[in-house]
Amino acid sequence: MEVLNPKCAGLDVHKDNVVACARIAVDGNKATQDVKSFATTTSALFELSRGSRSTGHALVMEATA
Repeated sequence: MEVLNPKCAGLDVHKDNVVACARIAVDGNKATQDVKSFATTTSALFELSRGSRSTGHALVMEATA
């Protein structure tokens, strides 16, 4: 599969937490990933925001109705 963006991240949003997964394409089809969970408190969401901005990842979010 062709890599369209070598640095990307996704968010899985729940009522009590947000799970963030950041992936970086390293070589061809190989990638590293970092998964972290955050509470949905204001301070934890600010921490998530600071982390995502500092890495320069493209960001996507999963949501269901």
